Amino acid sequence: MAAVLVCILCASAPAPELESRLSEAIAAAVKAYVFIDGGSGVVVSPDGLVLTCDHVVKSRETWEVFATDGTRRVGRVLGRHVAGDLALLRLEDARGLPYLPVAEPAACRVGETVFAIGNPFLLGMQNPRLLPAAPSFAPSVSCGIISGVGRFSPVHLDAIEVDAALNPGNSGGPIVNLRGEIVGISSRIASRFGLSANTGAGYGAGAELIRRLLPAMAAAEGKEIARGAVRGLRLERGEGGVFVAAPGAGVTPAGFARGDRIVSVAGTAVHSPEQCLNVLGAHRAHERVVCWIVRDGRDELVSVTLDAMSEEKAYLGVRAAMRLDGVHVLEASGPAKAAGIEAGDLIVAFDGVLVDSPEELDAVLQMHRPGDVVAVDVMRDANARTFAVTLGARPKEPEREGRRFL
Repeated sequence: MAAVLVCILCASAPAPELESRLSEAIAAAVKAYVFIDGGSGVVVSPDGLVLTCDHVVKSRETWEVFATDGTRRVGRVLGRHVAGDLALLRLEDARGLPYLPVAEPAACRVGETVFAIGNPFLLGMQNPRLLPAAPSFAPSVSCGIISGVGRFSPVHLDAIEVDAALNPGNSGGPIVNLRGEIVGISSRIASRFGLSANTGAGYGAGAELIRRLLPAMAAAEGKEIARGAVRGLRLERGEGGVFVAAPGAGVTPAGFARGDRIVSVAGTAVHSPEQCLNVLGAHRAHERVVCWIVRDGRDELVSVTLDAMSEEKAYLGVRAAMRLDGVHVLEASGPAKAAGIEAGDLIVAFDGVLVDSPEELDAVLQMHRPGDVVAVDVMRDANARTFAVTLGARPKEPEREGRRFL
């Protein structure tokens, strides 16, 4: 087996027992790791199912996949979940492969020691199209702890946060506990100043999301899995939690009423509108989920069948930033500009839903389709104004670093 580059990044040197367990777990886990072009993946079944990130494999259907012993196989994409940044491949002619199981979600605890396996900066498998050196097939391993679970990020619906070093090339690789179980799939890092390098906070799809989506991706026949949503559900943050808001341009969906406080969705406690929307989105379209609500002081359960979120993303046309007093418009274009929204406006609410951050605005925006007419409440020069905006379709051209429009 190829050698492994190990970078221990714990705050202090681990105790001998921990170091021994870590070395044993790494030696076993590396056997299930695979290289996919400039990214990573991990075998999750002996017959060749491979988990990776959607952004690693979304450009085509088949890929060359290399094991750490240099064995080359062809992998074909079975299914993708874009919002969760997950994809599943099937390796051809695969039998009896080393693999890693996915951890039980309840076993993923903050403070638990974990390690991430990957190919940062192509150190383990140098791309022959870029460098003349032969590949070594030696992945890198970094160590840390689980810093958070159930995190919201613009990329993930249900993210695990770790302080193990994640860098370009780690995407799609496993985050593993000392029991040799996958607790997450590395995907994104939190960076500053536009630098694509680790700054101490790395994110990946968590075990609960992976377990929920694996069967659906395996049966997707190469297609994208539709993300679930409750069409017409408008939410706002209030004292004590998340509340159903006025219906805006549509009607409140069946089972919900204005003023309902949503306590949990499918057993997951929710504390903000964006988290609630993303917990819903972590489930598949047409899946039935139960929401625990409080209505007029009484606990009730609402069962709802999720709609399919539109594949065409709605577009408001604002570049926004978080300031001390809320969401400021840095630049307006497209639908927002046409409706009269200007740079310097403070966005207070979107279609009746109070928004306190660009992430909240993005989460609520994702519940809409192009062509929807929504009310956007802003403050301008200490005056409250409301604009009716007809949402457009998100442009396909790539956005420059630091210039992302919603």
